[in-house]
Amino acid sequence: MTIPKNIIFCNKNDNIDIFINKNPYIINKKIHYVANGYEFNPPFFEIIILFDTVKTTEQDLKLLWNMVLINGFLIIPNNKFNFFKDTNDIVVETKTYKNYVMIHKKNNFVYNPDDKWRIIDFMIMSFQKCGTSACATNIGKHPDIFMAKEEIHFFDKFWINGIKWYKSHFDYSKKMIGEKTPDYGYLEWNLPMIQQINPFLKIILLIRNPIDRAFSSYNMEKTTWGETKSFEECIEEEKKYRMNEITNLHNGTKHHLQKGLYFKQITELLLYFPRQNIIILQSEIIKNNMQEEYNKIYEFLNLKKIYDINYTEERVGNYNDKINPKTYDSLIDFYKEDVKSLEDFIGYKTNWKGF
Repeated sequence: MTIPKNIIFCNKNDNIDIFINKNPYIINKKIHYVANGYEFNPPFFEIIILFDTVKTTEQDLKLLWNMVLINGFLIIPNNKFNFFKDTNDIVVETKTYKNYVMIHKKNNFVYNPDDKWRIIDFMIMSFQKCGTSACATNIGKHPDIFMAKEEIHFFDKFWINGIKWYKSHFDYSKKMIGEKTPDYGYLEWNLPMIQQINPFLKIILLIRNPIDRAFSSYNMEKTTWGETKSFEECIEEEKKYRMNEITNLHNGTKHHLQKGLYFKQITELLLYFPRQNIIILQSEIIKNNMQEEYNKIYEFLNLKKIYDINYTEERVGNYNDKINPKTYDSLIDFYKEDVKSLEDFIGYKTNWKGF
């Protein structure tokens, strides 16, 4: 099914002649049904038109805004425009058309739901061994952010505890609340569950040289879980027995190579969340310029930039072993196609050795 570029919320008797050239898809369902993916999934559109005969609450208007893609248009009755005009965080251009205002959406500002429905605003979702722990610690120093202190693993392990248990980990007095569980992005069956919790979730992804990441993953397995095989034995076993196996939280710890196929995982993620709600940063760059890179995250989360935070470099595990150069070179071909697709997607060269 092709998701329409144009979508209209209207009553059956509404006259839509003024928009006839837009070839719209007409919806009579409640707005929150559409926002939750009941009509189209994911629920994002280039144009949304709201007729003045449709009764709306402020929460409805927030949902309509959230569903419009960047550089898309929200067309609403004049008497609804004051709600957006009074919001300083949104960037818009407007044009009046008869009794309607056409708002051109210019940034990725997302309205959080009302307190009753608010669960999670953003996640550091992937990729393991790419500096996610340091990122969580450092951005948690921003005064408007609350970061959960540990990996909660709600969606991949503890979902049976329920939403109330999940929410108990957060301080909702902050403007933005988030958590860091990098396994979420790799275990693709988590994604529809996360989307159901918040279809407008902001997602932070960190990337790192995938060969270095694989070796770091192996070292964590060795020091934490007592792996006795060599790195070379583990990756050959993975290639022989574990490629594309059905993955869970436990056997996924053996996927040292596959977890570094970043673009493959991003492609799956984009089935549920729009590109505008995803930021991708390179851990090698963050390490050398924390202030600038973390401010990119604050801007992405629509928070003020800060220049006086004392950031720290945090390492999980102290691994002194070095990867065998021959092993490194042998893995370049495994990742080359995925890295090329990733670089095309993010729009710059990673400058990882061999790529």
